[in-house]
Amino acid sequence: MLIFSNIDFSGPEFNMSPILMFILVGIIGPVLETYLFQVVLLYFLSKINYLNNHKALLIIVASIIFGILHSYSLFYMISTFLAVVILNYSYLIYRNKTLSSFAIVLSIPSIHNIIDVLLFIITNRNTLIFNL
Repeated sequence: MLIFSNIDFSGPEFNMSPILMFILVGIIGPVLETYLFQVVLLYFLSKINYLNNHKALLIIVASIIFGILHSYSLFYMISTFLAVVILNYSYLIYRNKTLSSFAIVLSIPSIHNIIDVLLFIITNRNTLIFNL
């Protein structure tokens, strides 16, 4: 464990009421991020022919952009990038299916963030470590 003693594992800090945090982080945040980073960003990036023809690269580029915008710490950026690779892949897989790709991809970070907010409230932490 000594190897990890100098690594910053922190995420965003929240100084607000638990109810407001639950609404913003558990509901509004995932809706906005799913729309902006899965629907809109993937749509515009797929307009670049090279990326549209190389789906893995499309997913990686979109995930890097999302990770950079969540630069609370290097650990947080990397863990967010890895999680969003899965979300972007899922969105592209379900986009052409009868199921709502938006609803499927939205449910993952929503459930995750709600659990994180509840743990945040229960343990009285001042930062969300694994918020998506």
